[in-house]
Amino acid sequence: MPYEVTFFTGDVDEAGTDSQVFIKVFGVKGSSSDIYVDKMSERFERGMVDLIKVRTQFWLDFSLLCTAV
Repeated sequence: MPYEVTFFTGDVDEAGTDSQVFIKVFGVKGSSSDIYVDKMSERFERGMVDLIKVRTQFWLDFSLLCTAV
């Protein structure tokens, strides 16, 4: 089952990244491993909103809480 994660990138000077981005999903029964988010060409640029679908390898009762690393 895919989950949708929305990334909001700020609209200030130097906002955005070309770095690798990973998320980790936490739930009441544990957490996922690090999930790599492919930057592609236009993701994580200044002032952008990116909606990305991710999958995990196992079932969790998610209280979705994501952090970018």
